[in-house]
Amino acid sequence: RRVLAHELARVRSLPTDALDSYSLFLGAHGLLHSLVPADFDRAREALTHLSERHPRQAALQAMLSDWHFLRSLQGWSEDLDAETRHLCDHARRAVDLDPDHPDALVAEGRARILAERDFDQAQR
Repeated sequence: RRVLAHELARVRSLPTDALDSYSLFLGAHGLLHSLVPADFDRAREALTHLSERHPRQAALQAMLSDWHFLRSLQGWSEDLDAETRHLCDHARRAVDLDPDHPDALVAEGRARILAERDFDQAQR
């Protein structure tokens, strides 16, 4: 029941006006976890395109925040400070768009930890 509830919430918050947007979202999600740098970079391109197409979708901003987090984690970033700023910006946008979206809240918590070392606020 929890998995179904989670997936229903995701579908409700994703771009649903066109099947191609949802297909691109699923592809980007898969590439986001690739350890091949070119594939990983392609995920960002797809997410950026989708966020321009659907600027009011919190899930896309949260995934872009995740992209910057994973890029830092993999050691692929040349500028960790800039990466953290981008991560925080996308997390903030995600929460602004939907303050109850689970992925947005996770992104914001991660941003609080990485940028401010504020573990209490991140937990809240």
